[in-house]
Amino acid sequence: MDIIPQGEFNDRMKLASTAGETFDLVFTANWLNSFDENMSRDAFLPITDLIAEYGQDMAASMPDWLLDVAKVDGELYAVPNQQIIARQMGVVIRKDMAEKYGFNMDSMKSIHDIEPFLDEIVKNESGIFPVDKRVEALYEETYETVGSYASMNKETGEILPYSEAITDQMRLDNEWYQKGYIREDIATVTDNSADVKANRYAVSLSSYKPGWSAEYTNRQGMEYIDVPIEGAYVGAVSGIETMTAVNVNSEHPEEAVKLLNLVYTDKEIFNELLFGLEGTHYNVVSENHVEVAPDSAYNFGSNAWRIGNQFNAWYMPGQEDGLWEATVSSLRGFTFNQSNVQAEMAQLAAVAAEYKNGQFTANDIEAFIAEYQEKMEQAGIQTVVDEVNRQIEEWKAAK
Repeated sequence: MDIIPQGEFNDRMKLASTAGETFDLVFTANWLNSFDENMSRDAFLPITDLIAEYGQDMAASMPDWLLDVAKVDGELYAVPNQQIIARQMGVVIRKDMAEKYGFNMDSMKSIHDIEPFLDEIVKNESGIFPVDKRVEALYEETYETVGSYASMNKETGEILPYSEAITDQMRLDNEWYQKGYIREDIATVTDNSADVKANRYAVSLSSYKPGWSAEYTNRQGMEYIDVPIEGAYVGAVSGIETMTAVNVNSEHPEEAVKLLNLVYTDKEIFNELLFGLEGTHYNVVSENHVEVAPDSAYNFGSNAWRIGNQFNAWYMPGQEDGLWEATVSSLRGFTFNQSNVQAEMAQLAAVAAEYKNGQFTANDIEAFIAEYQEKMEQAGIQTVVDEVNRQIEEWKAAK
């Protein structure tokens, strides 16, 4: 197993894939090592038949609708990892900072509720970045993304260009940057993992799940608390966030699927990958509960969501079973096929890369938004939205 720093992963995997390297299994998602991009260059092996022959236990352990998110034209190209599927925003906060400034909310109704705490960090904590923003929380309060550059209003079901739906989020990003909540070099920094590891962020804004603070605390070596933002949601393609695919150049595809089946279903093998050797890397606290040994150099336990079925993972200190209830998307089960708009998708990706993080530092945010929207229109975003709408209508008619 080759562990690659997250900041290097996209480039390393693209180079390895285009060079025809023969690795077997690889992580893919909608946010890292893009599933859609890999599909556009035929980088993944179709595995429907391999799963039927060598992955029956794995397939039987998950609902059909979860497997569906990795299908293109009815063919399976990846296996979604089983973890918390519902999407809920939240913050994880350094406990010492929360106590120091009296942050004691049991829940948050909006991302704006964190702003008074961030003001205290800006005023009093030099050398600490107030917030590590990993998700578009304001956008996700109202919209879900369908087909990369099309967005659906969760309440009305309207499909509109992503460049229109994201505008309020862009305004908030700009406001937070002006207030000093966002690090000054956000427009150029490509990898903040060293700062995360050094606990230089007071707050991380990301997807919430039960036991999140325990994961963070165990990984960071410093105590954190977590606070969810009200409202959990299962999106149309929830599950695509963490998947494992077979490289099209794999020399051992059958063995790769057999191994994936074991990692997914064999609790002992899965946890040995996560925690290492008992007495050396971890100690048993009680049944299904372990703690990482203080001097262990091996600790993959907080990454259970990356490689299989997280619900088979042993619990770490602070983690407990929890219930998860969520609203389900009206498009659950719909998967967008972008084959008819490949040229537009490539052009839109180029515009997105050009304007990435520019909203933070823009001197005139309204002018920036207008320019961004114009470029996206020129790149064909309405054509993509029209294609999404067409496929949705076909999907509804076929249900």
